Amino acid sequence: MNRNVVTPILIIVILFILVGFFGWWMYKWQYNKADTILDEWAKRNNLTVIKKESANPSGTGPGVRYAGNTQVVYRIEVRDSENRLRSGIAKIGSEKTGTLSDEIEVVWDE
Repeated sequence: MNRNVVTPILIIVILFILVGFFGWWMYKWQYNKADTILDEWAKRNNLTVIKKESANPSGTGPGVRYAGNTQVVYRIEVRDSENRLRSGIAKIGSEKTGTLSDEIEVVWDE
């Protein structure tokens, strides 16, 4: 192969790998930040997070570029200082900036 052809192909492959790595890193960072926000909220409210699972509706969340909802949403179960269990939905981050904001809203089950 001609060297003039290999160089642009190699540059494109390297750029593709770098963009993919950056996307993966951002995805991991957003969920790690959401976990930190949830843990700090629980500590401030004397709660222990027993269980959390993703509750983002399909096609939403920080991993989806065109999602209307950039928040991380968890279905949580917590234990309070009196050993009572509560469950609900935790929306972490703001609707506009996602986990760049430290906002958290918890809606408890009835």
